[in-house]
Amino acid sequence: MAGYPDLQTFGLMGHQGEEGGGGDREEIRYLGSLEAFVSCSTRPQSSLVIGWREKESRSLRVTSFFTKRGVWDLDHHCELNLIATAGVDHQVLLWNPYVTSEPVCVLGVHTSPVTAVRFMQTKQQLLSYSRDKVLCLWDVTHQLCVHRLAGVFPKTQEDAHTLLFLHEERQLLLLSFNSLLLLLETTKEEKRASSHEHPVTCVLYNSLFRQVVSSDSASSVICWLPDTGQKVKQFHRCHGNAEISTMALDGTQTRLFTAGTDGEVKVWDFNGRCLHRMNAGLGRSVGISQILLLKRSILVMGWQRMFTVFRLHSFSQSFVEPSEWKGGVQHRSDVLCAAFQPPQTLVTGSYDGEMIVWNNSTEKALRKLRTHAEHKEAHLPDAPLGGDGKEDSDNAITRLFFIPGRTSAAAATGGADLVSCGASGVVRLWNTAHGCLVGQFTAHNGDLGSIVATVSPCGTYLVTADREGTLKTWDIQHYCLDPDDGETKEPPNPLCSFRPHLDRVTHLEMCLHRDRLVVLSASSDCSVALSYPSGDTVGLFGQEEQWCLERAGHLPVQQEPELNQREQGGNTSISQ
Repeated sequence: MAGYPDLQTFGLMGHQGEEGGGGDREEIRYLGSLEAFVSCSTRPQSSLVIGWREKESRSLRVTSFFTKRGVWDLDHHCELNLIATAGVDHQVLLWNPYVTSEPVCVLGVHTSPVTAVRFMQTKQQLLSYSRDKVLCLWDVTHQLCVHRLAGVFPKTQEDAHTLLFLHEERQLLLLSFNSLLLLLETTKEEKRASSHEHPVTCVLYNSLFRQVVSSDSASSVICWLPDTGQKVKQFHRCHGNAEISTMALDGTQTRLFTAGTDGEVKVWDFNGRCLHRMNAGLGRSVGISQILLLKRSILVMGWQRMFTVFRLHSFSQSFVEPSEWKGGVQHRSDVLCAAFQPPQTLVTGSYDGEMIVWNNSTEKALRKLRTHAEHKEAHLPDAPLGGDGKEDSDNAITRLFFIPGRTSAAAATGGADLVSCGASGVVRLWNTAHGCLVGQFTAHNGDLGSIVATVSPCGTYLVTADREGTLKTWDIQHYCLDPDDGETKEPPNPLCSFRPHLDRVTHLEMCLHRDRLVVLSASSDCSVALSYPSGDTVGLFGQEEQWCLERAGHLPVQQEPELNQREQGGNTSISQ
């Protein structure tokens, strides 16, 4: 090609010194808008390489960009002059072509490797597709995921090469999976009630004010009346442009904790006043998956192999720094979730499916559980293994719950006292005293990926939800109670299946409101739904037609016994 450097030479310059492993992939293209050759690779040190053409020279000036696990695909927006990369580490990164030190921003909604990205050149929008068959549409200016499409893509081989072809004028998107083609065409959207303007990330029930609290990816928090579905108040830009990934309430129900992708956890009163800022990410943007409030400390987790701990005595200052956890690093992968059982049992779950039981008083690890291949108790290693722990997402533990009503004495007899769920649609029940698996079943189609769950306040019902917006109610009142039954793979009695949402359910909460057991569900379809465990959906918060819960004709599956005051051994109270 006259006047252009040799592509093979560029490849050697950009990736010299690295051997192409069996799974390595490399792509090279010429971007006329930059007058440069650009390549991406699944090798971290050469994730993104730009070969700049020097005037009156056949040589290239090469700059390299580093990511943790490499890049599958890239694209360039001419007007914004940004390069988007599809990361093996589940992240979409936007780069300034002239700045190699760090990306302009991180778009982090995907939960599996991102395999393709494509800019919409006539708009400031970006499409990204991940291996778990999820397509996301991003508003690049506001760094927000404005739409998420799942459940419509064909089943393909694990190593299928995905390409996106976009025809903006005709509003057509063609996806290729090796030899398989899929054409998507935009149609006029059916008007449907929405609770938020952006995907909802979390929902809670405040028993003191008898209100529902929800958050979204645009950093808004809204309070609702469950009796009518009306909005009470809304707080905007709680973390600026950063997404709120999760929330929690303290023991008094007067303090709201919000976690932002900016790496901060903020403590609010319900007048919208920020009381404390907790420096969980140490100044970095991180993905926080859970905030767990204990009696004397607060645990924050989601982005590293050890959770971050804040001591209650540190809250004398408005800006709170983390303390050291005495037990150190024990997990081999990122800790995603945790559950606490008074007086001192703490269990944590990680990305690779491993669970560890801790003594919360001494902060020492007691035993280790694994959910695949080795379900029996494993002794803790003298030192944790290295690595980024992102190799086995099919076993990720995303939710952990102790079953209310099943005391430590009941667990001592061999019955299940802990529920875990996450990837592959599987729910597992554990005995934490003996450190063994008691039962497991597939609640949802494994092809749909990770699921979420919640347990009713008295431990009678389990509700699970998937990425298609489907909820299922299960009767677990007597499930896995008898140790003589051994490990069971039979599911508990399924009571109903219903679909109040059109997209992924991001969070579930089950609570007693006015002596009625209700299910709250948050979704990427921008809605928060109020339902009964029987499968009757009362409505979507914010819908035009208000409901009256007192006159609603729907009845719960079964009235749960009146709750006694639950042990508050694991609930932090912060006052100011």
